[in-house]
Amino acid sequence: MFDKVTQEVGSALRRARKARDLSLRDVTRISSERFKPSTLASYERADRPVSIDGFFRLTHLYGVSPVRLLADVARRIEGRPRIQIDVVGLRSLGGVEAGILDGFIRNVSLLRGDPVGDTISLREGDLEVLATATGRRVNEFVDAITTAFSRERHASNPS
Repeated sequence: MFDKVTQEVGSALRRARKARDLSLRDVTRISSERFKPSTLASYERADRPVSIDGFFRLTHLYGVSPVRLLADVARRIEGRPRIQIDVVGLRSLGGVEAGILDGFIRNVSLLRGDPVGDTISLREGDLEVLATATGRRVNEFVDAITTAFSRERHASNPS
């Protein structure tokens, strides 16, 4: 499992860089040439591991939380599916859980600057916060909102 760490970290850094529409040369320029294009490419291809210092510097340049990026890396390494909520399915739910989840999704969409779409990705920590807000344990909260999970999650984790 851990032999994939360098590969997943490199892939995560590439996704973060591309999400900011930065080329390797752009990163070299904005890092005052601390990171050369060949070095960045070797990290992204997993030809060499990035140091912790380098990782934190790059996440800062890309404007992404290192914790969030590492959480995504860990999820991928462990083979856990993304938490995708079917917003349309959520509207068919009743109860406190649906109301709290709906409000949370609206706030997340607002903070992300995206309109509420048909689905939304959440972090695992979000489920913990939402469960706490309803006075439930995470597994109880997940059971209560199961029909709101997208088909992707149902297919990979039917329980």
